[in-house]
Amino acid sequence: MRYLISSKLFWFMVITYLAGSATLILSGHFLDDKLLEFVGFMLLACTFLPLPADSYLLYVSPSFVPAFAAITGGIINTVAVIAERKCVEKMLVMGWGP
Repeated sequence: MRYLISSKLFWFMVITYLAGSATLILSGHFLDDKLLEFVGFMLLACTFLPLPADSYLLYVSPSFVPAFAAITGGIINTVAVIAERKCVEKMLVMGWGP
């Protein structure tokens, strides 16, 4: 029973993270706000999903000052790594790892 609750919490965390990132990407795209799109894409690209973050930075670079893009990308990367670490910890507690 303990693992069932942990499993539900794990999937809730993953789906919430993906939905939040997708919402930021789509709202940035439809509202023509490059910052929202950048934040959403980098949240997804800095996790276990193999998205081309480097080429996206080249695409978005004319919209931002390079130092702003680098600092913002670093902060977003830190948030994404913390979220991914929490997911991996939950997976190991549930016995889904080695």
